[in-house]
Amino acid sequence: MPWGLSHILRNRPDWSPLFNRTPKYWLPICLVVFGAFVISACQEPNYQNEKVAEREVGFTEINEESHSSEYLIVLEENISITTALNNLQKYEVRVIKNLKKGRYLIELKQDPGIEQLRKDLEGSEHIKQIQLNFSYTIQ
Repeated sequence: MPWGLSHILRNRPDWSPLFNRTPKYWLPICLVVFGAFVISACQEPNYQNEKVAEREVGFTEINEESHSSEYLIVLEENISITTALNNLQKYEVRVIKNLKKGRYLIELKQDPGIEQLRKDLEGSEHIKQIQLNFSYTIQ
């Protein structure tokens, strides 16, 4: 039987001349392959650019009105949330969520607006920052 395993092992091709080449032989081949890889990796995909240009893909701000009474606050280190919110009790504050690392999502029943809140918290030693809570969606 001419196509048995022993026949294949005896008559296999000799690859040693291919791999016994000098670096002068392999350097241009490697540079061409590497260059082709770099060029293809650096190009941006066209499908995404077209959709972004047409405003079909991206983040858009929505429902700003529905979240107008929700704010994100950042507390100073080692300050409890109850201590920090003493300045805002006149707006009937409710903590919605602890976002960890001193960040909280709060809701105000009486919303004075972000400018008034920043004025009220201007001298606060407990709250570092306050900002509106915006919702985003992917279109």
